Amino acid sequence: MDVATDPWLLHSKENRAQVIENMEFDAEGERLISRRGLGSPLYTFPADIFYIWYDYGLNNYIVFLKNKNVYTYEFGKTPTFIGTINGDVTHKPQLARFTNANGTKLLISSGSKLQYYEYSGTSINTNEQMPECDEVMERFSRVLVTHSSTNNIKYSGVLDPMNWTENSNDASAMKDLDVGDVSAVVGIYPLASELIVFKANGRIYKIANEPEDWNVTLVGTDSDFIARDAMTNLGEDVVYFSRQGLRSLQTTETYGNFKSQEIGEAMNPEMKKDTGAPWLFKSQRTHQLFVNPNNGPVIYVYHYQLGAFTKWIFPKPIQTIAEGTEKTLVGCGKELFELSSSNHTDVVAGTETKIHQRIVSAILGDLNVMTLYRSHLIIDSEDAGTAKLTVNDVSWDWNWTKEKQREEFKTQIRADKMTFTFETDDIIVWHLWAAVIVQQYVTMTSEGTSSGRGSSWSKGSSWGQGTFDGSVSDSDGSPYG
Repeated sequence: MDVATDPWLLHSKENRAQVIENMEFDAEGERLISRRGLGSPLYTFPADIFYIWYDYGLNNYIVFLKNKNVYTYEFGKTPTFIGTINGDVTHKPQLARFTNANGTKLLISSGSKLQYYEYSGTSINTNEQMPECDEVMERFSRVLVTHSSTNNIKYSGVLDPMNWTENSNDASAMKDLDVGDVSAVVGIYPLASELIVFKANGRIYKIANEPEDWNVTLVGTDSDFIARDAMTNLGEDVVYFSRQGLRSLQTTETYGNFKSQEIGEAMNPEMKKDTGAPWLFKSQRTHQLFVNPNNGPVIYVYHYQLGAFTKWIFPKPIQTIAEGTEKTLVGCGKELFELSSSNHTDVVAGTETKIHQRIVSAILGDLNVMTLYRSHLIIDSEDAGTAKLTVNDVSWDWNWTKEKQREEFKTQIRADKMTFTFETDDIIVWHLWAAVIVQQYVTMTSEGTSSGRGSSWSKGSSWGQGTFDGSVSDSDGSPYG
């Protein structure tokens, strides 16, 4: 999907369409298929879901609600209440597992005192000796925290997440670092052996090495960074959603070893219209990056191995997505869902909604009048279904069966530009809609004016796995041969 390119020029770019809604590219290849559905809720909580975090160690999920209550959830079982967070719900909480001789703790930062959940216990604990923070991660056998009100990052004592006492004579004690200028730290992302730090003034710093051998380098300016909820990594690049759209900080051999680059060019004009509360989620198993610019019902899906976008539209705002070993969970209002290809509808707040898919091609244009004589449509579907086909303002329905899922349509649509639209509520694999278009030309002679068909078919553009490209004929006459 590409909204940045003029629809008249899309045909010059391979496999581009004006619209690809509620479809996705499968993880195994480049097939364009119906997006996965939510189905019916797995569970309904007493308050809206705010964030879901998957715990790889226990193969369960930690569910945070907007009323600050926290639950553990094992798929197929009833959630268990474990406590409340002490911070706010302006940003999603940050979590990190830390294991030492005393066991494993799940550390939780939400803007106030750092909290922890002991796997041998049943509640979230708060200790007044802990630092205030809104980011937490494990780093060099220490716990790293920072708060967006300061330009400082702190490291706990080595192998001790409870040690936050500074001692200049003890190399294993708590250490801290003021990062670059006095502007506040608003986001940190670990990248291999380095930390990428985003500042409130738009600057980006790189921190290399361990305490106290830190090396701080300015690697970027004017980041337009918005929030830590909207950053992740794609390989060796840090990806974040800015006020300009989706961007990446890429490793390079130039200044600072990093450079900022737009990677959401195709959809940035639409995505950056409302950046009120953005968040990103990376699905490693499906090679997808989910972009929600405003915590709303529309999610832009960047299929990063293909460099391709599609657009998903849900009945209600989607707050969070979490991917486990086998299941992908979605929080929508108070309801918890599984995002699955076996779900063919969305049943949200008691209302079932079909997954309406729509593909709109590039504009195929010519200085002369074109005639659409015939077109061929091929899909795959497990069941019989129906689609609405539209060329310009002419629409007709196509009903397929389990046995016949390809069709030829003969028409006499004439225009100097054509746009093809395919719509269905049924679950499909999209292959192609190939159009045979003949040009009309006018010949001026000394005896007057006459018109006739051209000897070649106009070239179109590819979209999805389909194509509007026609073969070239060297003979005059009917396009039917």
